[in-house]
Amino acid sequence: MYHGQEKYGKFAYSSHFGFNLSRDTQYIQQFAIDNALAFSIAGQDQFTSRRVIDASQMYADYAVSVWHTTTAQVVTYLVPLTATLHVRIHEVTTAFTLDAYEGGFPLTPWNPKHQTPATTAHSTSAVNREAVSTITDLLANRQPTHVDQGPNTNLISPEKNVVPALYTQLTPGRHILACAVLGDPRPGMALADADAQLSVTTTGYAVHNGAQTVTIPRYQ
Repeated sequence: MYHGQEKYGKFAYSSHFGFNLSRDTQYIQQFAIDNALAFSIAGQDQFTSRRVIDASQMYADYAVSVWHTTTAQVVTYLVPLTATLHVRIHEVTTAFTLDAYEGGFPLTPWNPKHQTPATTAHSTSAVNREAVSTITDLLANRQPTHVDQGPNTNLISPEKNVVPALYTQLTPGRHILACAVLGDPRPGMALADADAQLSVTTTGYAVHNGAQTVTIPRYQ
């Protein structure tokens, strides 16, 4: 299936934001990182993401998928909180040193010569007249950044787009990554509405959003 990874392997899809197709797997700017977690052997800039799901389970408040690349084994928990906000938790096991990027929703039109996302210690937000796209690191173990993607990469718009993203380098072993991802067609919405917190427990995780708490046992 041509571009099956982009068509079926992303963590979220939106008819408002569309989704991106990769021009190449070489260099993160050419790889469709929107709503994906991608790995490359450190320094090689050759990326891959979720393509085949080995196992999955749906629950009332969240979903779990088990997947792998040639360099990593991953368990991903997807937790929808509102119509515009969801949380992702990843348990990553690898025998390699990996460059790891995770992206939020692609925002178009975007001209990197004149527009720059807003970055804080833990989040990156991009806003234009069409929408707001934000990704927030919930465990403070990744660096907020953004990835500019070229024209004719987005399914809906031929214009350039930007993907708010998180980056880290993973050492061999087991790692937990988590983020809150917002995609809202109201560019003037209050970012406080995107608030989410994560607690890591001995048996799993607890995601908090206002008065709402979702308890997630670790997948066996």
